[in-house]
Amino acid sequence: MSHTVVGRLQLPAGTGARGLQVILEVENEASTYYEWLDLDQTWGFRTSVDGAVNTLEVVAGIDRTIYALDADALKPFTSGGTVDVGTIDLRASLHTHTFKLVSDTAPALRIGMWFEEPPADVSLGSRQFPEVAAGAASSWLLPTTFETVYFLVEKPADEQRGRDWSSGAQHLFGPFTSAELPGELRVP
Repeated sequence: MSHTVVGRLQLPAGTGARGLQVILEVENEASTYYEWLDLDQTWGFRTSVDGAVNTLEVVAGIDRTIYALDADALKPFTSGGTVDVGTIDLRASLHTHTFKLVSDTAPALRIGMWFEEPPADVSLGSRQFPEVAAGAASSWLLPTTFETVYFLVEKPADEQRGRDWSSGAQHLFGPFTSAELPGELRVP
């Protein structure tokens, strides 16, 4: 059975959604899989999935759950083939931090946020980590409380191999506490 999942995030005023992800766990007869949802300009989401929705999570960075609904909590939002979760108000759970990403050697970079030190073999090659222009300010939504945060920045591999993000140089920044968040990350 397929379902259409719709909803919208209500975020702190004047912010983007960098660092946030909406993730569904979907189960059908063949498997259980995860679906990462794209947010539109109003922080809304809409997708069709092949199977039953087990969970809907809003995650900051990598694996820091801010909001979650399990299958039982999703039942009241389900009518026919549509799961409409309405507006999920996250304004009290998040705050914005802006910093500049600086590099003299790369025109664009990718960046990911972790609340524990990231594994050594991680790559920032997926659409989950969109490019950021070097020199641009980057605003991130962070939980209102956290112990430490890390930012992993990756450069493209090199000009001979094109914009291959799976083997470029990486630079880890952090850990930072909420009182020590940087105003700039300088990538060599």
